[in-house]
Amino acid sequence: MTGWLQFALFFALTCAAFLLIYFWECFRWWFIGRVGAGIGLIALMGARLRGVPPRILVEGLLLAREANAPVSPDDLEMLHLSGGNVRQAMAAVVAARKADVDFSWRMASYVTLSGGEPLSAVSELVAARREQLHAELQQLPEERVAALRGARATVEYAVPLPGVVSANGEKLIAVSESGPIDKGSTVDIVDVYGYIAVVRQADNNQEGETHAGAR
Repeated sequence: MTGWLQFALFFALTCAAFLLIYFWECFRWWFIGRVGAGIGLIALMGARLRGVPPRILVEGLLLAREANAPVSPDDLEMLHLSGGNVRQAMAAVVAARKADVDFSWRMASYVTLSGGEPLSAVSELVAARREQLHAELQQLPEERVAALRGARATVEYAVPLPGVVSANGEKLIAVSESGPIDKGSTVDIVDVYGYIAVVRQADNNQEGETHAGAR
């Protein structure tokens, strides 16, 4: 009887160790994404049994939440099981959301399943939109552009490539006076040549001192 108990105990401990090792990544990634990923431990275990690494789900969902993209765990799992590249597709969706271009998860999945690169597709959409916007902005009267010299603007398309900034309700083609400036940055329009504005990264410290002096 004692021998049977020892065997049963050994068998139970062996099974427990096997399960712990097999599902260890589920516990690890559930802990990492327990706040922002929005997926439970049981769901990660189920995905693991179906051959989907927990890391792919948690990383994809965290990116989706950050970009406010409507992507579910089932979407990520289905793409992975279909042979698509989840990371490339998710990166493309996030880039599209940040660039404010229409490129859904379904489109990203289709591109990666077709053997293409979703990020390249997004880049082409952004380039096409930039060219269209540039063509429209070239029609602005030069006096309206010149009136914005010295104004503060927000970068809508990164510069120094011919980017786009928004100032006082007007959108302008812009180039950087110094180095690259990312989308969303605040810049000062330091000069104007025709319909093109030359911008410089805004000095936030100087702005704060100005506001402090005004108070």
